[in-house]
Amino acid sequence: MKSILDDEELNIPCPRCSKETKKKIGWLKRNREMTCSACGETFGLDTKELRREIARVDRAIRDLENTLKRL
Repeated sequence: MKSILDDEELNIPCPRCSKETKKKIGWLKRNREMTCSACGETFGLDTKELRREIARVDRAIRDLENTLKRL
């Protein structure tokens, strides 16, 4: 499901070399692992909490939109 936040970027640190890589939230929602461009380490992404918080924000935005429509 597309979120208003999907195009926002987060810095993801490599657990091996600590280099941060920017990834869009939409990309993070669709992928479970990534490869560091600096050291080549492939590591898993635990995005459960991220997806849960995005869903919470999306619900709040929908509620706000519905409230504004009633005004």
